[in-house]
Amino acid sequence: MFRRILLGFFWDSYDNLGHLILANLLWFFCNILGLFLGYIILHISPRFSIFWILFSIPLAIFSVTTTAMFYYTKLMVEAKDSPIKQFFLGMKLYFWKGIFITLIHIFIGILVMINIQFYIQIQGFGMILAGLAFWCGILVAMQSLYAYSILVQHNLPLRKTFKRSFLLLLDNLWITVGIFLFSIIFFIVSLLSGIGPILFMMSCIAMLGNNAIYEIMTKYEKKPEPEPALAPGEKPTSWKQILDKEKADQQPKWRHDNRGWKDIFRPWDYQ
Repeated sequence: MFRRILLGFFWDSYDNLGHLILANLLWFFCNILGLFLGYIILHISPRFSIFWILFSIPLAIFSVTTTAMFYYTKLMVEAKDSPIKQFFLGMKLYFWKGIFITLIHIFIGILVMINIQFYIQIQGFGMILAGLAFWCGILVAMQSLYAYSILVQHNLPLRKTFKRSFLLLLDNLWITVGIFLFSIIFFIVSLLSGIGPILFMMSCIAMLGNNAIYEIMTKYEKKPEPEPALAPGEKPTSWKQILDKEKADQQPKWRHDNRGWKDIFRPWDYQ
């Protein structure tokens, strides 16, 4: 499944590259004030860098426009029409829920860092508690990859959104760890490139999160009960038995099956 998530992320990003760049430009310029203030605070006095970590970065990344980005890339994953006006529609549809998810993640992040700083001053058992607080913070960070995607795909109340995202995290722990590490590496490479935050960083992270939820949720979809298998030589007596037999004779088809390197250089050949 991890391979399928990464391949889906690659092909969906490749098929919608222009829209991703345009949406990321919108996201960047909507958040440029927060990025600029954080940059100024960081360079005026290093001792105030904690405010950059706690406020400027979360407000720039976990913002209303980020929820809009997840909604916009969700349409791409579902192969629906995605004119840029859908980005602004996402801001309108999930404005308050996006703000509350943002504030909850910021509050938890601040709480985790305060606990780490407090426990680290205590020798012995305090170091164990600091370590536990650190890993709790990592779990919340991994959960955030799912929370925004679940919100835009299912539009659940906030309590159910957080509950479902944590359950999916626990039930798919190793897949989530792989996705989280990949997103961290992608985030660092984007920052080092200089143009990543402007052109593709957040749009691609949102695309990755939506692909993860899209593929993981297929495990939990209720499938219709098939008709009893036909005995050898027995003929089907209903259209459902005929269709079940045809499905059994065919391998399940994934939405990006039969795509390879040639589709990168000759995308017009792909149907």
